[in-house]
Formats: sequence, C-alpha cells, structure tokens
Amino acid sequence: MLGGHLIPLADVITPFMGLVGLQLVFVNLVVALIESLVLRRFFKKSRRALFGWMVLANYVSAIFGAFLLTIVAGILTGIFAPLVLHLQLFLWLMFLLALLLSFIIEFPFVCRAAGKDLADRRRAFAACAASQAASYILLLPFYWIFIVADAGHFNAGVQTTASLDFVRVKSATIMYLSGRNLMRVRLDGSAPERVADAPTANWHDDLSVWRNQTSGKLDLWLTDAWNDPQNVGYESQTGTLLLPGVTSRYPDADVRKRFDLAADWRGDGKRLWTVEAMSQAFAPHFGLHVRNDATGEDYHLTVNTAFVLWLSRCPTVLPGDQVVFELGRQIMVLDLQARRMGLVTEGHSPIVTSLGESEIKSAQPTS
Repeated sequence: MLGGHLIPLADVITPFMGLVGLQLVFVNLVVALIESLVLRRFFKKSRRALFGWMVLANYVSAIFGAFLLTIVAGILTGIFAPLVLHLQLFLWLMFLLALLLSFIIEFPFVCRAAGKDLADRRRAFAACAASQAASYILLLPFYWIFIVADAGHFNAGVQTTASLDFVRVKSATIMYLSGRNLMRVRLDGSAPERVADAPTANWHDDLSVWRNQTSGKLDLWLTDAWNDPQNVGYESQTGTLLLPGVTSRYPDADVRKRFDLAADWRGDGKRLWTVEAMSQAFAPHFGLHVRNDATGEDYHLTVNTAFVLWLSRCPTVLPGDQVVFELGRQIMVLDLQARRMGLVTEGHSPIVTSLGESEIKSAQPTS
C-alpha cells in the first residue's frame, strides 16, 4: 500500500490505538459495558447477559473490522493518490467507515442478545445505532487526537500543495529508489527518469554516497540501514555499487552516515534552520524536527495517526532553507520558514547529488 503503514482501527478501531495486552482488554470491556447499558433501555434482559454478548461482539468487530478496513484502506489510497494531498479527507472517511463496519458487524449480536424481546428489526436497528453512538462518543477524544489533532503535517501548520513553484533551487538533482529501480528527478517539475536497476524492494534499504579512493569522486551505493544505521553497512562499506562517480561534490565529507541526520548544502553562516528526522516510531517527537535557534521557532512535522503512520527520513537541506526528504515513501520538499510543502514524486531514500551553481548563488536563506 502507498505511503508507509496503514493501521486500521475501530471498535473496529480500538485494538490498534497503541493499547496492547491488558490495555486492549480493558478498552474493549469498557466499550462493551457502555453498549450493554444502552441496550438495557431497549430490551428487558439482564445486564450480565447483554454485557456478555457485547464483549463477544466487540472482539469480533475488532478482528474482522480491522481486516476489512485494511482492504478498504488499500483501495482508497489508490483512489486518493497521491495520498499526502488528500490526507484529512482520507482519515475522516476511514473513521466513518469504521463506524459503519462496527454497526454492521455488531448488529447480529444485538439481535441475538435481545432474544425473545426482539419485537422487530427496527427496534434492534435503533438499539444497535444508539449503542454504537454511545461508545463512539466515549472514544471521540481518542479519534480527535489520532485523526485530526495529530493528522500529520497539519499539526505543524504546514500547507501541502501539488505545485513546486515555491522551490528555489529547481535544478537540484535527486537520486532515489522506486521498487527495484534507481530513479532520478529534478525539482523543476520534470518527469522522473529511470537510471539503473536497484536489486531491492525493501523499505529499509537506503542510498549512500562513498568516496572512491581512486577517482576521488563519490559513488552511489545501496546499503542495508534497517534499524541500526550507525553500525550496519557503513563502517565496512558493504553494500551494492549502483552508480560509480555519481557526483564530485557532497556536503557531508565522504558519506551520508545516517538517514536521520540531514545533509546540508548551505554554506557556513547561512544555516538559520536545523533539521533532524526522528525516524523511529517511538521517538519522543516522531517526525521531522525543525528549529531556528535564532528566533526560537520550533516545530515537528509528523504523520502519526490512527490510520496512517509515515516515517520522515533522509533529509537534505538546500540553499534557501528548503529541505528534501522522504515522508512515507513520498519524496517531499518543504520550505522551512513558509511551512509550505510540495510533492516531488513517490519514492524512497532521496539523495540530492547536485545543484545548479547559478541557482545556489541566487537562493537566499529566509530570515
């Protein structure tokens, strides 16, 4: 599926809200208790009997609802592609679908719980709708946090656009991975082009640059970064050589050593902003961390929601305080001062290998 990990949630959502073990049991039991109390107002059944049926209903809803939402999410990501331009609409639609699936899956259990008290289907329909409304009202604060308040880049006040008109260094060349292809694209809006084979389809494989001791130029390598970028594949320079002599210049000595530290093409004295990619999902501030030490401005660009979790990786800061980075297998460019972000292309592990010299001189850093 496009764009990182799609994590389906419901009453249907509750099992995947970061609640595991006893927390998962507790949340579903609370939801079942609330729903059974609501059903008690419709049917003359014991609280214990209703509670038992709703516990079963909620766990069946959680398992099958999550499976169905995963399928639906895959379909919707194709419909809304590129997803980063339609993220909030996608998130709210998934929320409404989760509510609908909860009702559909739990309705037979409500009918069974009513037993002989079930006078007609309309009463069961109303009872099920009321119980779902009550449980979702309880969970609404969680949905708000995971769907809206932390709905990715929106919580940093960043506006997303399909246009790259705001990009200053339009001649910047980006090498990146797309499936088993090594690709190249420029920031002038031109179409990407395939450069060579890349024997990988793994999200943890990254592009790195190494200095060739013979030619003095920098070669482009494919290395396995996995979860330990400081130790795997860097000290021993192991990996697959993809493109020899890809560039004669690179801002960080001989190699991009870590995918969470930004390469920086700006000159000394022009680095008003600092950028770091907090790419581990459980980092204190998950996402792209941006700060201006002079003004104290500080923000985190994150996409960590109930349905979408996107890693921010491989940042490269360009002259003019704009950064190219990966956001959940989408290559983005962000203006740090204006908080405006554009989609370059879909892909993985971007490396900026060259800039246009005239544009480097004309791209002025923001204040």
